[in-house]
Amino acid sequence: MKFIDDNLLFEDWWHTDELINFVSSMEFEKALDYAERYIVSTHPFVRRWGYVLFISKLGRGHAAELLPYIKDDGEYYVRMGEAWLIAELATEEPEKVFDWMKTNGLGYDINGKAIQKICDSFRITAEWKSRFRSLRAEIRDN
Repeated sequence: MKFIDDNLLFEDWWHTDELINFVSSMEFEKALDYAERYIVSTHPFVRRWGYVLFISKLGRGHAAELLPYIKDDGEYYVRMGEAWLIAELATEEPEKVFDWMKTNGLGYDINGKAIQKICDSFRITAEWKSRFRSLRAEIRDN
């Protein structure tokens, strides 16, 4: 992670997804320290990395800690990274993600894309997909 952090050349580079395997075995708290800096960067691909780095075993079981960091971001690729993380967290902790999504106050861009990614996942049950789909109208109307 030190090498990645020292060489954050993510502007116009979206191969951050390839780096996930290099950080998946980090201690969660250490990764969170890095992510807290990344998600406030002025560079969208650095912000995206702040979310995407948890799309591995590194983020599993940490929905309660990670979901509060999701925010409305004006950059498309950051929103997609956030939605991807939400869907990944839902594979292990669907109830926590579902409850959070009902009240998170975020725009439909992120919530709708997260629901789409959840419904596209092979690791989420049909019952949970149906429950997440039922949130679409409620979120859209808020």
